[in-house]
Amino acid sequence: MRRTLGFATLAAFVAGCMGTTGGEVVHFDAALAGPANVVDHALAFTTGRGLAVRLTKATLVVGAVYMNRAKPIPVSQEKTCILTGSYVGEVLGSASVDLLSGRPTRFPAGGAGTNEAAVTGELWLSTNDINATDDTTTIAEVAGEVTLESGTVPFEGKVSLGANRLPAQTDPARPGAYAPCKARIVTPIPIAVTLEDAGFLTVRVDPRAWFTTVLFDDLTRDGGVFTFDDGNTNASSIGLAEGVRAAQGVYAFEWAPRRP
Repeated sequence: MRRTLGFATLAAFVAGCMGTTGGEVVHFDAALAGPANVVDHALAFTTGRGLAVRLTKATLVVGAVYMNRAKPIPVSQEKTCILTGSYVGEVLGSASVDLLSGRPTRFPAGGAGTNEAAVTGELWLSTNDINATDDTTTIAEVAGEVTLESGTVPFEGKVSLGANRLPAQTDPARPGAYAPCKARIVTPIPIAVTLEDAGFLTVRVDPRAWFTTVLFDDLTRDGGVFTFDDGNTNASSIGLAEGVRAAQGVYAFEWAPRRP
């Protein structure tokens, strides 16, 4: 998957960056990882709604990572999926990570960019055309159990970001606000990263934050198991998808410079 930013190849990317920032070209390794404190392949926590949850499965697919040296302007962000400013880093080639394994998963192609300070990060949650009307790829998958007043109930669910996330009604005065890419690009993620040659970027994902607004009690029970329906049909399923796409509190960019 490639984006249309004018640097579909590394040469074009470097030329564009060099022309505006004067940065030097760098190459680095990159990986996806879950929280650092995972024990026995599970996470126990209390959600933002005060519910006790034990998470036993959490996976995520990321198609690409981008870094920008500018913070987006809210108005321009509504009109386009491409942020204003200068993109100074990219990681292409998808990666799928088990967020409860405790082990990072490398992006096979690594990353490239310029040695400029980046303040905004982007994750592309798609391995296909980011602008396609529909995409049935499972981006995130979860399982575990939640304790409610009625007792402890297991749950499971999947999240895809296709036509199932488009609103039933749209405002014709704001067509750009409902573009399919809006549902698949997580941005603006606040970061503080200065890329260096031979460094290592780790994008950490905390699946506990996916459940911040999830209440569970409106989910359908299938064989005694709560099931997220992967659509905009109940508040809990919507809340899980919004948690996966949240730009605050879920994703963190960690940079390790080259060791001497």
